[in-house]
Order: sequence, then C-alpha cells, then structure tokens
Amino acid sequence: MLKDLCLQKTEFEERAENLLSQVQGNPHMMVAVDIEHFRLFNKIYGREAGDYVLDHVADCIKKLVDTHGGMASYMGGDNFSIIYGKQFEIGGRVRKRYFERIGKV
Repeated sequence: MLKDLCLQKTEFEERAENLLSQVQGNPHMMVAVDIEHFRLFNKIYGREAGDYVLDHVADCIKKLVDTHGGMASYMGGDNFSIIYGKQFEIGGRVRKRYFERIGKV
C-alpha cells in the first residue's frame, strides 16, 4: 500500500542520502516507475479504481524492495522511485518480476 512507502519527496531524499552514504563506493541502481496512461485509466474507471491500482503497484514494489533490499517512494501522481544496492544483475530479474506482478491487476 502507498502508506508503506516514503510518501514525501523530502523523506525519500533524506533516506536515499543516508542509504547511499552508508555504502559509498558500491554501485547502486535507481529505477523510475511511471504508470502509462494512468490518467486515462482514472477517467474511464474512476478514482477509486485508480487508487486500487496505485496501492497494488506500491504493494508489488514494497515486496520487491523487501526481497532485494533498497528503498522505494511514491513520488505522486503515477510515479514511483526505487533505489537498489548490492548487485546490478538484480535489475533484470526485478524488472521481469515487476511486470509479472503488475500484469495480474
């Protein structure tokens, strides 16, 4: 759910800065997630359905971050940000899992 992610840009920035300062010298990956045509979805199906989709996407992202480490934030509108550390090779696996989970909405 959205409430399980950082909800304010300043909180995300502070937590990201803290995370990155603890692991200086190690590569990290930032992922920007934008839900395509979300405004149209809201217009057709209504805000309540749109809120359900946002919560579902946030839940999927939270589970992936919990599994692979890092942090995530809801940036407003239909945008999310994720920072992963440790290994870049998880990027492809995470991307695949993300689209598998989101596709089930």
